[in-house]
Amino acid sequence: MERELPLINIQGTAFVVDVENLILKEKANENNFIPFGYMADVSDGYEFEYGLDSRNIRNIWTDEESVRVTIPPLVELDPIRMSQKYNVPMDQLKGKTDFEIMVDQQAFDLRVNKGVLPTIDIAGDIFYVVLDKERLIPKDNPASEGIPLPSFAQYDQVLGENVFAYDPKKRDITDLDYLKITEVPKNLIAIRLPFSFTLDPVGWNLIFNRDVKFGLKTSNLKMQFNAPQIPWEKTDLPEIIKENIEQLKRKETERMKQSSTKPVINKQKRGRRL
Repeated sequence: MERELPLINIQGTAFVVDVENLILKEKANENNFIPFGYMADVSDGYEFEYGLDSRNIRNIWTDEESVRVTIPPLVELDPIRMSQKYNVPMDQLKGKTDFEIMVDQQAFDLRVNKGVLPTIDIAGDIFYVVLDKERLIPKDNPASEGIPLPSFAQYDQVLGENVFAYDPKKRDITDLDYLKITEVPKNLIAIRLPFSFTLDPVGWNLIFNRDVKFGLKTSNLKMQFNAPQIPWEKTDLPEIIKENIEQLKRKETERMKQSSTKPVINKQKRGRRL
């Protein structure tokens, strides 16, 4: 029998404590949930501005009445699930904070106290993630300029979400001419990169002058990443190539039609006049 999740009462409304998804879910309305990532960390748990009408974190653009709410840490709200999810024996939970349980303390020490930069493996090449320079710097050539971190804006995701073309020989991310490309590039591979915040949330916090611990409990702090290679056929490139080829065929067909309907001017040869 599946274990029932614990409940917490906030201003007369019952919420399910969902450690797996790190949310509070209204018992009477599962579509209404409050992510722990949107709450502020305080010494005795979590704090947020609770909207009495929305029964959620108060929207700053509304005029609904709200109250400041503080709830206990997850290790108190659901110690059993915290123990299971983060592989910490129940007898070792006592005295630990959510941060100590949910965040890799070795990775945190390396990044924050020892200043070690995270790395990412791209097709066998190891790069340091240097967010303040917005670059990926080769580990074997730290003096080089490296690769500019690509834009993760949605309109740039032509190949698919977070997918970019990589040149293993040049060790660089390459822009393809999507309006003209008619075949899969033989010297390039498709790779998927994590978002910049995912690669180095501590560095991101430092850049924006935030607490270094901000968002770490929900970001899965790591020091080593891998950029998986994506088969070209699983990207949007084949469809782009197909459309380009079809467009070229249409242009050629139109050109042939125009050529066949063009009037022919007969020029009679004129002889020499006597």
